[in-house]
This record gives sequence, C-alpha cells and structure tokens, in this order.
Amino acid sequence: MFGKSFLNSVRRAATNLIRADRGNVAAMFAIALVPMLGIVGTAIDYSRAVAARSAMQAALDTVALMVSKDAQANPTMTAAQATAAAQKYFNALYNEGGTSNVAITATYTPNNGQGATVQVNASALVATDFMSYAGFTTLDIGTSSQTKWGNTRMRVAMVLDNTGSMADNSKMVKMKTAAKSMVDSLSALNNLPGDVYISLVPFAKNVNLGSSFNKQYIKWSSPAGTSNPDTWDENNGTCSVGSSSTKTSCLAQSACSIPGYTSKTSCQSAGVCSNTQYTSQTSCTGAGTCSKSQYTSKNNCTSNGGTWTSNTWTTGTWGTGYATWTPLDHSKWNGCVMDRDQDYDIKNTAPSPGDTNAVSTLFPAQEYMQGSTNYCKTTSTPYLQPIMPMTNNWTTLKQAIDNMNPTGGTNQAIGVAWGWQSLSTTNGPIAAPAKDANYVYQDYLVILSDGLNTQDRWPSYGNGNTQYTCNGQLCIDARQKKLCDAIKANNITVFTIQVNINNIDPKSAILQDCATDGNFQMITSSDQTADAFNNILSQIAKLRISQ
Repeated sequence: MFGKSFLNSVRRAATNLIRADRGNVAAMFAIALVPMLGIVGTAIDYSRAVAARSAMQAALDTVALMVSKDAQANPTMTAAQATAAAQKYFNALYNEGGTSNVAITATYTPNNGQGATVQVNASALVATDFMSYAGFTTLDIGTSSQTKWGNTRMRVAMVLDNTGSMADNSKMVKMKTAAKSMVDSLSALNNLPGDVYISLVPFAKNVNLGSSFNKQYIKWSSPAGTSNPDTWDENNGTCSVGSSSTKTSCLAQSACSIPGYTSKTSCQSAGVCSNTQYTSQTSCTGAGTCSKSQYTSKNNCTSNGGTWTSNTWTTGTWGTGYATWTPLDHSKWNGCVMDRDQDYDIKNTAPSPGDTNAVSTLFPAQEYMQGSTNYCKTTSTPYLQPIMPMTNNWTTLKQAIDNMNPTGGTNQAIGVAWGWQSLSTTNGPIAAPAKDANYVYQDYLVILSDGLNTQDRWPSYGNGNTQYTCNGQLCIDARQKKLCDAIKANNITVFTIQVNINNIDPKSAILQDCATDGNFQMITSSDQTADAFNNILSQIAKLRISQ
C-alpha cells in the first residue's frame, strides 16, 4: 500500500537523522517528526474513510430508488424481502477496497396515508495505515438513504398532434399504440384513488371541445364595432338573398330594401305603403287616416276640424346593406374552437361567462371546415377527436386515443394552451379534480407533433417554422414560446417529441424551447415513438419517487 511504503521511507530517513552527529538539527527534527507523522497519517486515513463513505452514500441512494420501485410493484413486500433486495443491489454497486464487515439493512413501510418509505442503512470498517501504530486499526463508517412515495400524486396532459400529415408513415398508428401504453404504465402507479389523472388534448388547427361543452364559455360573434370573420355567427347562418355562406359576404351582396325582390328592376318598380293593407301606389296615396277616427274621408275629416294624414309610398332601393344574416341556432355547434383573443391565447385566465368585450376571455367557436368536410362533426370522416378532461377512467381514455384521426393543419399552440387548461383546478372550464392538501402534486405536459407550425387563427402571422418573427409580426412560434414560458413558470414540467421522419424538416426550435431542462426528443422513424414515450415515463417515475 502507498501508506506503508511511505511509512517505510519515513522510518529510513528518521534512522539516518538519529545517527547523524552534525549538530542538534537532526535531533530536533527527529523529535518533531513523530507528531508530524501522526497528524499527516491521521489525515490520510480519514480521507480514505471519507472517500469510502461517499461511495457508500452514492450506492445507497441508487439502492433506495431501486428497492422503492420493487416495493411499488409488490406493495406487500416484507422487511426481509426489502433487505434482501437492497443487499443484492448494493453488492452490485459497491466494491470499495480496504473495507470490511460491510452490513446493510432495509426497512419498507407501506403507505398508511402519509406515503410509503424505504429506509436503507449501511455500515463498514475501513482499515487504517498510520493510525494502526496508535492502536486504531480500523475506522467505522456508516450512512443511510430514504425514498418516499405515495404522498406524491401526478397529473399528466397528453397533447397529441392529429394533423393530416400524421396519416403518413404509420405515425398515427404508432402514436396511438405508444400513448395507450403510457396510459397503462401510468395507471399502474395509481395505488390509491386520485394518485394519477390523465387528460387527452388532440389538436390540429383547432381543438374540439365536444358539442356538450358549457356554452356560457363560448364567444359566438364579434362585439359591435369590431370584426372577426372567423367566429361562429359570421360563418354559420343563412342570408336573406342568394347563397352567401358568411355574414360578411351576405351583407356585401346587393339586395332590395323591400324583401322578396331579387332583381334591381323588380325592386325599383316595387314599393311598400306605410299602411300595409294597400299594395299599389295609387290606392296607398289616395288613402289616409283622420285624427278624428269617425271620419274616413279627407273631405269629411278636414271640414269637421280633423287633421288628415295621407299614406306614404316608398319605392324599393337596390344596393348593398339590405341583405340580412340570420345566425344558425347555437345548439347546432359541434364543438370546435380556435385560439382565444390575444393575449388570453397565452394565458390561463378563467373565462368570464357573458364577456362581450372586444378582447374577450371567452373561447371563439368555429366550425373547422376543409372543403365540404366538417372536422368538428363526429358523423364526418375524418373528424377531430374531442378533448378528454382529466380522468382516471383508463378504458374510456384509451378508446378516445383509438378514435383519433389525422385532420388538417398544425397549430401546436392551441393544443398546448388547452393542455394547460386541463391541468388547472380553478381557472379552466374543463377543471381538473381538486388537489388534496395532504399530498404533493406534480403536473406534466407531454407534447408530440410531427410538423412545424403552419396555421392558426391569425393567417397574417405566417408560418413560424424557423423564425420567431415573420415580416415584423409575431408568428405562431412566438405565441407558443410565450405560452410555454408561462406554463413552465407555473411549475409544470414539459416534455416534447418531434416526429421528423427521415429528417425532412429542420429541428423544431419551438419544441426545444418548450421542453423543461432539455426534455426534448426528435425521432426520425415511427418505430422510435414507443421508446420516446418510455423515456418520458422513466423521467416521470424517477421524479415521482425521488425526494
């Protein structure tokens, strides 16, 4: 050993000094050497003991996590089984030379409402070199590690891309399989009711809330004096003339001031009497009313002190501003909404029922149409699967995953916004179950998308594929970055996956930015989807059982 060889060298030097006869220096040095050697030797022995203890602590921390995983899989684990498992893991991890009498014990305490624990203790003896000459041949070391779980509960929002490109290269099929597998794995951690809740947020350009969503949170039309051609009332209704499909095109269409006339000629030759019982101009203007109702003719009226008022005839006028738009019954709405008014689109502000402000907290209704296909209507094929709020009904949740369809353009931001809504217990119209004050909660957002952002409510913002600004205006990515920053500031851990088959797209800067602490993955094959979800599961499990 280094210590013994060093000691032998010191002994030889000391012997030579003692034999020296050239003055008192040698003698004085020899006298001082003994305590100096004791101090140096003790420091060396203690440093070795500290190193051995540090290695033991690192091994025990890992052992505690591994035993806790075994205990979660076997809630009836006994103390003897816990100790045996700990010994097995410890033997594989700890192989420190110079130690002896290594002993390890483990105690497993099942969940009694305050959480389950695994306590692991270890001790050993470290052989000394220098201190052995003073009678201390070994030093005792010991340490412990504890892992606690069961008082930590989790909420997971799965925000999944349902855009048209997900139909390619088996991406949708693989995502469904991986998502259902994640549900199975997370549900296995639901040891007590309420331990795990999961929401599902399929997104394309819009999200679908389902037709039974509480309509007091919906914005149907633009307030007076403002214009939003995308809202429900502007796009779903009937025009009094022609076949206009929007309120804007309807009101811009030429029509007659008198309903029922569909051409300029017939309109201008027509008219309407102030007294509707007269249908011709002659009969209309030749008649009137007397201030004294007993007189029905103009002569009798005026000769008897009455005032005669003739009827008026109004000729029809042809032009714009005369067509009327009648919005469709709101009960016909199928459930799709677009991005909220800015800046509520990047916030989790609670919607205020009846909010008619120009910038409203409500969610604008919109039927998501592609040609003649209504992607919000469940009788259409395909259709955008409605959001499922936080649930622990695993069968229903997996059925909703199976029902997902690839539809339309990519707007990750609206999916992320509703993922955040689904995690909220107070601000959301799809509020998550209340949290029990006796538990610690961890909220997660898992986002998978196969494409770069291409379409949102504000088409002038352009495609935000690689830049956060587009022609000086904010684009989709910029809105999403602000949104993700706000989510992470609320202690929600975000995981992101970019499905980039054969690297056809650049790496998504926004999905990288959205992820918490580098929790971004880019996969280049559909077959890697399961591994990407498993990596997230591993991180969630580690965060859940670590303390």
